[in-house]
Amino acid sequence: MTAAEYYKIIRTDFPFIPTNEQDRALEELSSFVIDKDKDRLFLLKGYAGTGKTTIISAIVKNIWKAKMSCVLLAPTGRAAKVISSYSNKTASTIHREIYYPKAQGKGGNVEFTLKQNKHRNSLFIVDESSMIPDVASENKMFGGNGSLLDDLIEYVYSGVGCILLLVGDTAQLPPVKLDVSPALEPTLLEQRYLKEVTCIELDEVKRQEKDSGILLNATRIRNHIEELDNDFKFDVDPFIDINRLIDGHEIMEAIQTAYDTQGHEETAIIVRSNKRANLYNQQIRSRILFRESN
Repeated sequence: MTAAEYYKIIRTDFPFIPTNEQDRALEELSSFVIDKDKDRLFLLKGYAGTGKTTIISAIVKNIWKAKMSCVLLAPTGRAAKVISSYSNKTASTIHREIYYPKAQGKGGNVEFTLKQNKHRNSLFIVDESSMIPDVASENKMFGGNGSLLDDLIEYVYSGVGCILLLVGDTAQLPPVKLDVSPALEPTLLEQRYLKEVTCIELDEVKRQEKDSGILLNATRIRNHIEELDNDFKFDVDPFIDINRLIDGHEIMEAIQTAYDTQGHEETAIIVRSNKRANLYNQQIRSRILFRESN
């Protein structure tokens, strides 16, 4: 199959008419998947609502037609659940995929060693890549080259016909103690890992802001950050996905309802300070979840 043929397949299966950026991403990804060039790495960046999820879903759904398979990964268990839900394919954390436990010493202390990649002709897709650090971890349990990004790239490209697609949002926070997200920096990836990086950045929000208060406020926050403007206030006018709560009983009832109908992972509460967040967490655990501790 040629790249043009694979592009036609995923373009036909795309659920709506793609923007110019999205169409370019589909075309470049088709070439990347078909070529399986060990010297290439693909970086797909974009804000919430720009179509990253839809593009990844189309690739995963049709990857078998290119005689390849997909391995879906994320830095955290929660992020792995998210990519699994929208792709309808099981996902794992990066650590679980690339490391295996190995007992060391008389005390039985567990250390983790980099696995051998036994996958063949596989596209590794890593979501939420902004959270992947490239510095040596203070946690000496994990072996390999000393950084999660180093170990991930070494692991993927040691497999036969395996290539890596990093997906992330530049508006997300970088790894702890870092000012930028190294896995989203194409120049760093090219220079450090000697890869030809194809980088597509989607910046046209297509999800309807008028229906989503969360997306509207997220977009406004991002714009304020880019303009170095600290004068921001949430827009909490009636939205289907935002409830502004004041009364204590109303708060408890709303949280309980959200947990029952949407689940814990789909419920978020925004408060003014870390102190108040800790207070809410304690009260939710004791009064709603009936837990005495974490």
